[in-house]
Amino acid sequence: MSSEHFMQKKPKQAELISDVPQEKLEKLGFQIQQEGEVDSHLISLVQTDRDLVRYALEANDRKIGRRLIVLDTVETTMNTSKTLAQSGQLRSGEAMIALKQTKGIGQNGRSWVSPRGNLHINVLFDTGDYSSGISRSVVFFSAIAISKAIRSFGTETQLKWVNDIVVTDGAEKCSKIGGILVKNILKPGSTKEVLSNVGIGVNLNTPPEGVNLDGFVTGVTTLREQTERPICFANFLDTFLKKLADEHLEIKLGSRAKLMRLYSDKLIGKSRQVRLHNDRAKVIDAEGTFLGINEDGQARIKTGRNTESSYLSGRLEIVR
Repeated sequence: MSSEHFMQKKPKQAELISDVPQEKLEKLGFQIQQEGEVDSHLISLVQTDRDLVRYALEANDRKIGRRLIVLDTVETTMNTSKTLAQSGQLRSGEAMIALKQTKGIGQNGRSWVSPRGNLHINVLFDTGDYSSGISRSVVFFSAIAISKAIRSFGTETQLKWVNDIVVTDGAEKCSKIGGILVKNILKPGSTKEVLSNVGIGVNLNTPPEGVNLDGFVTGVTTLREQTERPICFANFLDTFLKKLADEHLEIKLGSRAKLMRLYSDKLIGKSRQVRLHNDRAKVIDAEGTFLGINEDGQARIKTGRNTESSYLSGRLEIVR
């Protein structure tokens, strides 16, 4: 096949379905190529008093997010994406984005409200059943993908178990720049196989509101604050989706041990005194020394002289 053929090959297109006017999408950095009609069923699922317009968005190398639903405002991306997934309007490898969410859901049901200028995205992954290796790895490869995307814009991050992305100043200051929430939902028509609904938030340009912090993570920051320049929404989105696709592929190829090492190396709080909170039960599950994670990503906490326990979830408070 001649090189001329490759030069003439048209770029692949990603579907972009949005209720945001085209001129506003272009201000966010999207390069819109064409437009068309949208299934009326999708309109009724999202908000009945809006007209959605479909655009084709250039996405040459994207393997995740080849179809994007971009909405102006939702209460929470977790619930909206779940509704779309259960109706078959959002499928594995596809993503839903809201420019603003008014009743965001954080870990253990805590509130999180974020204004315009930041990334609020949900991506679906077909992870088989609840016990599959991919299902147990989603939060970890997503965290690494976010960290790598932020690093490509010039900022180093660390991770606070299990799902916070933070920026530290090398001393005691620790500020949250992003977070992850994963909830599994049954695939339409299945009683066993699940989709992992991965909700991700990254503070790009605007400090979020109503953030629940703890004694160690005492503030929030944005990528704009860290780099001292405005962040193009579409550029960051494209970078992140490519990083996410890379990490997802590594897991499918069997590189989970490598992933867990990368995650462990970026953890903060190891050898520190911690409390592990079960916010739903309003109790403290453990107090002791944080030893890091085991091969399954569970938090290892030394609670006594010869006593160590592992925990799958909870809110880790680093005391000192």
